[in-house]
Formats: sequence, structure tokens, C-alpha cells
Amino acid sequence: MQKFVSPSFWQTAFTCPYCGVLAQMNWECLYEGHTPDINYSIHIAVCQACFNYSLWQRYGFSQNGKSQLITEILYPKLSAIPPAEDMPESIEAIYKEASNVLGDSPRAACALLRLALEELISYLKDNSEKCKSLKGKNINEDIKELVKLGLPTEVQKALDIVRITGNNAVHSTKELDINDNPEIAHKLFGILNFIVQEMITRPKEIDNCFKTMPENSQGKR
Repeated sequence: MQKFVSPSFWQTAFTCPYCGVLAQMNWECLYEGHTPDINYSIHIAVCQACFNYSLWQRYGFSQNGKSQLITEILYPKLSAIPPAEDMPESIEAIYKEASNVLGDSPRAACALLRLALEELISYLKDNSEKCKSLKGKNINEDIKELVKLGLPTEVQKALDIVRITGNNAVHSTKELDINDNPEIAHKLFGILNFIVQEMITRPKEIDNCFKTMPENSQGKR
């Protein structure tokens, strides 16, 4: 699977939401405007692989004495990393639902991805002999257990960074505001895919490789 780079404002290359290719983007400012309260501008990024374009908005304003600068894609809607090939169907359905709402509500996408992660842990608990020790009650504790079972520690660190251990995507807290931060959602898409690849795809590939060995060599050390 080709590396996915989330689209972001004036980034020289990212994964095109049209053709899915990691491609160079040519940027141009189409319009700049000013009011007493807001400075704003409209920008275009043209994919050098398929030559389709995305439209972006940038605006700055003051709130409670602090300057705020926001950039967002106007068209098309943001797309997510495609689901891993071996992602179970029930989890893939939630994953795709999260992808569909990502452009409109990163908060809703993160809430769905939390659910998908919970479902994935339950799936591993019920379908993998290796993962029988999972409890299916606490994401943070189950991820720690998966690390003990061989999942890279980077996954646990990534989950700590996005603070998925709480209900921040569902309840408004001071810890994390993801309303205008789709980068967090993209990280969660990536984490889900990585867990599937490490805990489902990789063992399956090893098992298939073992099955192709001559019978008389399988028991040899």
C-alpha cells in the first residue's frame, strides 16, 4: 500500500483526494480579502498526477485577545486512508462510515474510530488464540496487553498522543479539541490499519508461508 500523506494547507506534496496518488501539488492564491475583524484568502492546489484541484480557505481573527489562524479544505471533502485489506467486515463498515463524515466532522469521525478500535479489540479477543488475554473493557489496558503480545510500542505512544483513552471525541473537554483538527482522525485511521496489519495480516502471512514448506521440514529445528 502506498504511503498516505494527509492533505494540508500549502504542503508541497500529499495524497490526492481524487487519484489517491502521493503527488506534488502546485499552489496559487486566488483571492485575499480583509474586514475589520477577519483576514481571509482562497487558495487552489493542483495535483501534478491527475491535474484535479482542491480549494482551500485560510482566515485569521482575534478571539479573547488572542490571534487565531484557521486553514481548511473547502473542496473536495477530505478522504481517509483506505482500510487495510484484512480488516474484518464489521470493523471496515465503521471505518468507512468514519471516512465518509471526516470532511464534515472530525469529531464524529474520531468517535466512530474509537468504536472501531473497541470492536477490533473484541474481534482479536474472540478470533485469535494469541489474544485471548484481552479483556475488551479498557482500550488503554488492552493496547498495553497487545504490546506485550508483540505489537510495537509506537502504537501505544501514538494512542497516548491523540488521547483516545478518554472520551474526548464524544464529550467536550479541555484536554483535546478536535473539531477543527482532522490530523488526529487521520492518525487514528492509520493506527487501526497498523493494528490489523500487525495482528491479523502478518500472522496470516507467516502461517501461509509455513504451510507451503515441505511436510518433512516443518518439524525440523
